[in-house]
Amino acid sequence: MLLWTLPLLVAHLWQKFSLRLSVPTCRKLLYELGYRCRRPRLAASRIDDYARAKLEAIGEVFSNLQPDWVVLYQYETTFRLLPLLRRMWMKVHQLMLL
Repeated sequence: MLLWTLPLLVAHLWQKFSLRLSVPTCRKLLYELGYRCRRPRLAASRIDDYARAKLEAIGEVFSNLQPDWVVLYQYETTFRLLPLLRRMWMKVHQLMLL
C-alpha cells in the first residue's frame, strides 16, 4: 500500500497530468472534496483466515529443525499480523479498517 503524502501527490499530479499545484492548494482541494488526513482505527473487521496457518507454519519450521541448523533470534523481534497505523487521506464518513 502506497502512503500518499501531499508532496508525493503534488509531484504525481504534475508528472501524470501536467497539473501544477502547491501543497497548500492540494490540501485545500482535498478538504473541499470531502477528504481528511486522519489515523484510521485499528479494528479487526474479520478474523484473518491465514493467521492460524501462518503461526502453524512457523511452529512447524521450528519443530522440524535439522541438528546442524542454527536459529538466530533477537529478543525484541515480533511478528506483526497487523500493519502499523499511519495518518492517511481518507473520505469523510467512509469506514477505513486495516
